[in-house]
Amino acid sequence: MEEKHLITAGRVKLFLQQNGMRIANETYDAIDAKLKSVLMEAVKRAEKNRRSTVLPHDL
Repeated sequence: MEEKHLITAGRVKLFLQQNGMRIANETYDAIDAKLKSVLMEAVKRAEKNRRSTVLPHDL
């Protein structure tokens, strides 16, 4: 089964266009991988603190 992105490509593209930039197709995968990494670190921090909820300071 193909894993879906956490990001919405159209919104990322729009954000970059509004800031005068274009995006290469491969960049979506890199952004998604980075987001997943950040979220997994937040999960680990929450678990370390015996919580089942990720809070802003976990990021």
